[in-house]
Amino acid sequence: MTVDLTKLGVYCRCPGGQVETIPQQLATGVTWAALNLGSDPCVDRDPSVWAHQRSLYASGGIPVAPWLHCRSFADVQYVVAIAKSWESEFVGVNLEDVNTDGISLAQVAAYLKGSDWGKPVHMATLPWVQNSAGWGAMAFATAALEMFPEEDPRYLADWQGCVNHAFAEGLKTVTLLYSTQSPRSVYPNVAHMLYTADNVTDWPSWKDSLPQPLPKPPNGGNMSLSPALKKQIRFEMTRFCLVAEKAELRWHYTEARPYTGLGVAPAYTHHNDCSSYCALVFFWAGHMAGHGIADPLAGHYGGSGNTETALDFLEAHPAPRAALRVGDMCIFGIRGQLGTQHMQICRRPGAATQNTGTGSAIFSSFGSESGPQPEPAIYAARPLIGIYRHPALL
Repeated sequence: MTVDLTKLGVYCRCPGGQVETIPQQLATGVTWAALNLGSDPCVDRDPSVWAHQRSLYASGGIPVAPWLHCRSFADVQYVVAIAKSWESEFVGVNLEDVNTDGISLAQVAAYLKGSDWGKPVHMATLPWVQNSAGWGAMAFATAALEMFPEEDPRYLADWQGCVNHAFAEGLKTVTLLYSTQSPRSVYPNVAHMLYTADNVTDWPSWKDSLPQPLPKPPNGGNMSLSPALKKQIRFEMTRFCLVAEKAELRWHYTEARPYTGLGVAPAYTHHNDCSSYCALVFFWAGHMAGHGIADPLAGHYGGSGNTETALDFLEAHPAPRAALRVGDMCIFGIRGQLGTQHMQICRRPGAATQNTGTGSAIFSSFGSESGPQPEPAIYAARPLIGIYRHPALL
């Protein structure tokens, strides 16, 4: 069975009021249902309360799965365990304020893509996806932006801006999750799923009478940062690297985690390594430009991440070696054998010449106590895995 999580579905919060609505839901073209496992009094993390509801959905041929607002990695493991016990074809993982919750999206992504799950993931999240949280790691999931106009109409008024921002933060498949007070007849062509469903009284108003196109990234797949903003971010990156290289005696090499120094000016004392150096550059540039940019290490700037997580995040976006730009990153090593060994960030645009260590591009590198220092993009000392461009700077 294949479940298209971008099509109309229901996100049910409580079993009360749901049981007798299945025939009407079938008439509206509902194609999947997700059932809450949270701490609501009607559920209280007891999957058994959904037994009758699950049987009705199954009799109607509607795939059903559990969903949970996950506030920890243990919550993710819990909802997946229930999805496996239900033999579900997908799982609903609600991830919102991951910075406050201290959730590593890279860790969650590795788990959900691994042998413990490996099936489709529906990820409900805040309408304006949290800045710089490393959402690119979750690019395989169907991200559903929670549009609740009765709570805050601002997001509804700029739903397209919310979609564009989600793409800019690194997500790849984006749809919208509307509360049941917002029928399709009022907001056509944008609502792909319902929320709570137990207060729906007029199901026909949700019937698909108009095409429902899946939102696409703007500009043919590029992220939504404006050219002016990209230029400002790249300017701040260059300035950070130049100052750090000039102050290299204040930079000390360590691979300790969690790394430190986010938001600290490059002229001050730092203790970092090659990958955390790149993270510091991105964090500083986004802060100075007034627009956060996702952590290139996919660790949502939580002090984690390394060259391996950076490669997982970046490898889908190779940079053209004949036209490198500020912010492009080289990653060295042997993929799958010796692992990644080093990374560096471009501070002057230009070209790189294969295996010669020549070319007009200059990279800023902090791979030893003697750095940060300028280096060519490609040189014989280390095998090159690839040169990549952050998805927000495409």
